[in-house]
Amino acid sequence: MKLSNQLQLQTYQTNCKNLTVVNEYITYYQQYTRNTVENILKLSSLIVEMKEKEKSGQLDKTDMKYFCFSVGLKRDGSTFRKFEQIGKHSETFWKYVDKLPDSYTVLYEITTLDPDKFEELMSNNQITSYVTLKDIKELGNKISNVTKSKDELNFNVRFNLKSFSNDELKKFGTVIKYLYQMDQKNVLEFNVPKNLKGQLGFNSNWDKDKKCFIRDDEKKIVQPVVSP
Repeated sequence: MKLSNQLQLQTYQTNCKNLTVVNEYITYYQQYTRNTVENILKLSSLIVEMKEKEKSGQLDKTDMKYFCFSVGLKRDGSTFRKFEQIGKHSETFWKYVDKLPDSYTVLYEITTLDPDKFEELMSNNQITSYVTLKDIKELGNKISNVTKSKDELNFNVRFNLKSFSNDELKKFGTVIKYLYQMDQKNVLEFNVPKNLKGQLGFNSNWDKDKKCFIRDDEKKIVQPVVSP
């Protein structure tokens, strides 16, 4: 099981041979990092200020093009957008400038967190100067921190019912039935969104025991869905 950042830090600190010397280097490094973070926040605030002046008419597109070309940015590029988003959160970030990472891509990802979630993570020291982009995505529940088996296959299928002929719908019903049976045997996980219930082109009724739709005339499973 992966240790939290705080526990990992405590472990490394306990095992550190030259703690005094290393702590001095850590202090220097964190100061340099702080300077980098401060510069990112200043640059981002500058972008926001220019955008506001563009919106008010004080600056126009030619001004923005000249600025972007001079500093190596693209007006419609991802870097410009990320700096702008960071700038919008700069007031909050300044309060935690000592604890923030010195990467604008990571800072941008932090801006996508729910405000309450952000405050919680800062209070719990889960956001630190050394967090990575992957760390932030995991903390924001954007990716699972559970390692999947290399043999596990996961995919989605999208389709339009109007593109199916009557014959194809019958064949499709056979596929649905097979997937449902495999789900019942715990061979695979088969989920159908609630909003698709009753929309696969079959006349059927919900069977509470089998948790699927049963066609009245043939009493066959034709559409497994989540229970209503």
